[in-house]
Amino acid sequence: AYARNVMLWYGSDIQTTHRNYKTAIKLRRGLSGTLHNGGLVFNYRTPVGGVTSIWYLAEIDYESQQFRIQFFNGISLSVTTAVASLTNLQLETWYRVAITVKPSAGGTTIVAGLDTDSGETIAIISLTTSQYAPSIGRVGFHANRSETRFSYLGIFEV
Repeated sequence: AYARNVMLWYGSDIQTTHRNYKTAIKLRRGLSGTLHNGGLVFNYRTPVGGVTSIWYLAEIDYESQQFRIQFFNGISLSVTTAVASLTNLQLETWYRVAITVKPSAGGTTIVAGLDTDSGETIAIISLTTSQYAPSIGRVGFHANRSETRFSYLGIFEV
């Protein structure tokens, strides 16, 4: 069976605010018992004096028919208030995920969008958090017991 996987990009840019991240994701059918999810990990970092990493995740989940932002606190993933219920998420279909991260009055605001491969917007969710700092971390892909395909990773300044 599959396990939770995080794959990170170790490029020179570790600034995670004033950034826009993009990818295309396909949730594959997989073997019997396979889950169907995938997403972008961002601000993946180990706190000073910390032992384990903490990070954010913008994820598509077929079983729950949700697009959501989650936070991994070093022990477990928790769903934030940024959740969109979906009605027609399909397997074997490409979806585009885009995340914009900017400082705001409440800390840091994360806006995540989910589009079809043809560009039709399915969902836009946002989260303002005071737990984002420091905004120096890695970005990458995430899948949990899922056969997920990722087409590319785009990183842009905003």
